[in-house]
Amino acid sequence: MRLPQSSQRRGSDSILPALQTKVLLHRAVRDFWGEDFLFDGVSMAWSPRELIPVGDTVTTIVDLYGHTQQKPNQVEVSIRNIGLLDIKSLVSYIQGGNVELNYMGNSTIEPLMRWLGALFHKDPASRFFSRPRSNAYFERAVSTTLSLRSTAGVLEALRGVFQTAQIRFGRLGLCVDTTTAAFFTPDKNLIELAHALTGVPLNQDLQQLFLDNKVFFYQSLSRLEGMFMNVKHLNPGQNARKMKLLRINSQDSRETSFEEKDHTSGQEQRTTVREYYLRKHKLTLRFPYLPVAVTNHGFFPIELCYSSSGERYKEALQGPETKELRDWATAPPYIRKQQIMANVESLHWHQLRTPKAFGVSVKTHMLEILGRVLPTPLPRYAAGTDARAPFLGSWNLRNKQFTRPSTINSWGLLYLPGSRSVHDGQLQDFMRSLRSGFGAVGITTPRELPAFLKGNPQGHLKQIVAELLAKTASAFNSKADLLIIILHDTHERLYKVLKKVCEIDFGVSSQVMRVDKSVLGKGQAQYIANIALKVNVKRGGLNHTVSEPLFRKTRWMMLGGDVTHPSPAQLRLNPPPPSFTALSSSCDQDCSQYTSVASAQNAKEEIIADFGVLVRELLDRFQSRNNGYLPEAILYWRDGVSESQFEQVLSSEVGALKGRYP
Repeated sequence: MRLPQSSQRRGSDSILPALQTKVLLHRAVRDFWGEDFLFDGVSMAWSPRELIPVGDTVTTIVDLYGHTQQKPNQVEVSIRNIGLLDIKSLVSYIQGGNVELNYMGNSTIEPLMRWLGALFHKDPASRFFSRPRSNAYFERAVSTTLSLRSTAGVLEALRGVFQTAQIRFGRLGLCVDTTTAAFFTPDKNLIELAHALTGVPLNQDLQQLFLDNKVFFYQSLSRLEGMFMNVKHLNPGQNARKMKLLRINSQDSRETSFEEKDHTSGQEQRTTVREYYLRKHKLTLRFPYLPVAVTNHGFFPIELCYSSSGERYKEALQGPETKELRDWATAPPYIRKQQIMANVESLHWHQLRTPKAFGVSVKTHMLEILGRVLPTPLPRYAAGTDARAPFLGSWNLRNKQFTRPSTINSWGLLYLPGSRSVHDGQLQDFMRSLRSGFGAVGITTPRELPAFLKGNPQGHLKQIVAELLAKTASAFNSKADLLIIILHDTHERLYKVLKKVCEIDFGVSSQVMRVDKSVLGKGQAQYIANIALKVNVKRGGLNHTVSEPLFRKTRWMMLGGDVTHPSPAQLRLNPPPPSFTALSSSCDQDCSQYTSVASAQNAKEEIIADFGVLVRELLDRFQSRNNGYLPEAILYWRDGVSESQFEQVLSSEVGALKGRYP
């Protein structure tokens, strides 16, 4: 599909997915192709019957609504018959057992798998919320929707269906699972969204925040860019029209102006958005000092804009938002199976017309494969402590001491209170419990309680931490080994600033805790044991080793790699920030202690560009801690790559791992 030159508005013949959908639903196209025609959204299409002879090409012009005096709204559609699908090749490929990791790179198999993908994408894509060429499908129902309270209800989590055609275990099958994603809650006014994204309560003045801190306001609302919305001041037919929010304008409704055309006289006059709505629609804007939304259809006050139904939230969720969604999405295996079987039922493969037209059917039972129970790993602690194996996959630190406990010579406590504070006596009682809990696992702490400071969470955090470090040094006659920081609430921004100030600016270990889990927590002993695990490692100690015969026979290195990419909002910056790469590896015989390196590279690149340099540094560290010996075997764990990238990882990263260093 392409735009003829007469219909091009931006000098390009490419068409957007929304326009493509209109073409596929056009009566003339459907009459020619038939109900069972399939299109993969890119360049390949399939039909159960022969539309034109093999080798022939048919081109037609499709007329769509929306013609203007200057430009017609037409799309050129061309179809070429390249022959029959070679189903026998797919059968032979599977029966032969030589299935590649990335069979989508196989010129014979890829068209067949793309056909199967399109075959089972057609129906759910027409009934559920889904992105173009996505394998995830969502429906807004009571049983599959959770309003995210951490976002003041402007976002909601939807649990949907994931479906893809795969070759697995010598079988051709449909992989079905659950998937969870965040969506904008439908019909939420953008004013309400702005309150939630900026953190300004609904009873406070949003316009004042904009006037006081425009940079923060724009950064917060940049998370709305690219979303589709409805404008509700028009008649019902026009209200249903979706518009894409391109950006938030730099000017408010009093300052934003445009040329308004008088359709009677044909003359144009310059008017502001505020004046236009007052004169044209008799609307007095409640928030004239707020910036307006920019769309392809003009400027709109954000108080008249509402989130559309089925609108995916494309930005990265923040700390409490992520936790709320993850807690809801996580389910024990038997519940997960029930959810999957419910998804299979909702897909109702046996009722689908198009697969039947192609002669394809699906068995609805789950694939069963042989499995085995892995032996329980045995953590080993210091000699003379409890050595019982974990039970049912869990264990605790009762009657155990760390293999190599650390020492804390000086420490400080910073409390940043919230709306409901705890008194100093409660904090001191918790610190006594913490000192006792640390001692139980072997960590040496001072007899004195930590130097204490109560700070203002809205204050200058670097100065507050510096003051606590000075008090700690004075109390213990040495630089602080550990700072314990207790927050009243989970606050992502506050946490990040505190970690930067402590770890980077002052080079001191820190442990951040929430008051409801630490001072006021019910399971305090278990919580303190978990904190001890973290603190001991931060202070250079070794919590435990694992009794694994494999580690006794060979010098192993466990190596893990991942890449973190910028968020969609960051990618819209020019230039965008880089993607960050990281490798982490074990550096001792028991694979119990780890070290890491990090780097940066061009945004959105998944293959680690300087892998050789990074792994060389990790090998040097391993060598320095193992009497000059390198590992004899390396187990590489790589996250974040799709099947289509397996060969690139094997060639680039594993190639460097095997010795091809720059």
